[in-house]
Order: sequence, then structure tokens, then C-alpha cells
Amino acid sequence: MSRYQTCASYGYPAAKKRVYQWSVKAIRRRTTGTGRMRHLKKVQRRFKGEPIIMGFIGFFVKLIHIPINNIIVGA
Repeated sequence: MSRYQTCASYGYPAAKKRVYQWSVKAIRRRTTGTGRMRHLKKVQRRFKGEPIIMGFIGFFVKLIHIPINNIIVGA
């Protein structure tokens, strides 16, 4: 068993990360993006091209829907 019960860097096992105002640079060094980001890399890759794809799909749905709607309504 460890001699110390809390982590000096993070304060683990406390619920919140140990933070002091004088250590802004230290916080910046270990924020999201400084590590491996195993999950977030996949999320970014997944959503990178989605707005473009969804834009095309929405455009074609609208292109098909308007003439069919006009035929049904009888305008």
C-alpha cells in the first residue's frame, strides 16, 4: 500500500481534480488533447464529414418531396 492516500498531482481519489489558481499552466499541460484521446479521436473522425453528407441527403429529399407533395395536394 502507498504511503500517501491522495495523489499529489490530481488529488485522486477525491471527486474533483485538485486545482489552484496559480497552476494555470499546469492545468493547460494536462487538458483534453494532450494525451491519446482514444475515444475523442473516433468521435471527431465520425462527425467530420457529416454536415456535408447530411446537406446532400436533405437536398435530395427535398428535391423529391416537393414534386410528390404537389401531385398529392393537386396544386
